[in-house]
Amino acid sequence: PAADRNLRASLLSGFTAVIATILLFALTALYPIGLFLSAFLVGAACLFIAPALQSWLIRAAPTAQLMGAAVNQSSTNTANSIGAALGGLAVAAGWGYLSPAWTGLDLATTGLTIVLFTVRPHRPAPTPHPPLRARAEATGPPA
Repeated sequence: PAADRNLRASLLSGFTAVIATILLFALTALYPIGLFLSAFLVGAACLFIAPALQSWLIRAAPTAQLMGAAVNQSSTNTANSIGAALGGLAVAAGWGYLSPAWTGLDLATTGLTIVLFTVRPHRPAPTPHPPLRARAEATGPPA
């Protein structure tokens, strides 16, 4: 999976995809074809980011990987509940039936910001280089 190769890039691209698809949903949900396609894309983007979030939590607890997986599941359920509650509050406030999409956009942007500040950039392991003297001796004197 992409998260195994570069966790930060997977999370950043995943959150960016979620933000882009929620924005598309908010802008096109008034039209039946836009509603159908953008709702599908939001779901697909959220499925893409799930393995990266799981990897992030498991890496955060290397000696308790099962706990990391359990925390991932419970945090996903909690996030779904909070998102639904905030979306309901937005509708109840009279902001319209598309206001939960804008609330979701705010929440996804918050997630992207958290990733930007907490997940370190991927740095490949350094490759060992032979000392310069040994390389010079192996190639011989300059011609």
